Amino acid sequence: MGRRGSVLGEHASADGAEGLAARGRCAGDDRCRAAVWSQIEQRNPFFNERARKEITEAGVPGDKVDLLMQPVSSTHEEAELVKQYAVDHALKSVLIVTSAYHSRRALWTFSRVFRDTGIQVGLIRVDPGDQSPRPATWWLTRRGWRFVPTEYVKLLYYVVKYR
Repeated sequence: MGRRGSVLGEHASADGAEGLAARGRCAGDDRCRAAVWSQIEQRNPFFNERARKEITEAGVPGDKVDLLMQPVSSTHEEAELVKQYAVDHALKSVLIVTSAYHSRRALWTFSRVFRDTGIQVGLIRVDPGDQSPRPATWWLTRRGWRFVPTEYVKLLYYVVKYR
């Protein structure tokens, strides 16, 4: 999930995200803990816990936020998990919030997974910032080289595997 939880929080109230399901790739093990120490909690909270907090602080009522706790290891598995949630809760649409560099593969994957459900899939691409490289200068940073080229490899893999 990286920092997608905080990205969800930034966009939750602005986009009227009632019924938003905050989902993450973490399910309670130490690998999914945030690197940032919480002075208040005296621990490193899980990413999905941070996501819930940021979404509610953005104005979405806590009873409208669901955390999908099943661990997933890929965007495809995440899409399948969200699809099951959406079908079980009779949702009419799903809004994906992700980084700019991941948006192409995320929308492609979710669109295919949701293809026969009648559920509309949308995407909000978050502007580059602390969490993701900028399009014009990604190649100037170590972080950019870690994210952008691997995203193209993953997209090619997904096109071949999940066509």
